[in-house]
Amino acid sequence: MGSLGKYASSVTKARKGTASVQTTIPIAVAKALNLKAGDRIEWDIRAQEDRPYALVVRANNRRR
Repeated sequence: MGSLGKYASSVTKARKGTASVQTTIPIAVAKALNLKAGDRIEWDIRAQEDRPYALVVRANNRRR
């Protein structure tokens, strides 16, 4: 399967007092993955030729 496009977003600190960061999902990516507000996504961290990358998919369950 070929690429459906490349998109970029920035990573920012989430909330004060937490160790997490957050990013905004570009609208084209959200549409391609059929993401809606409240949906959960899964991050599968992989490596190819020692270069890490993330495979991101919509999880089967929605948050309520």
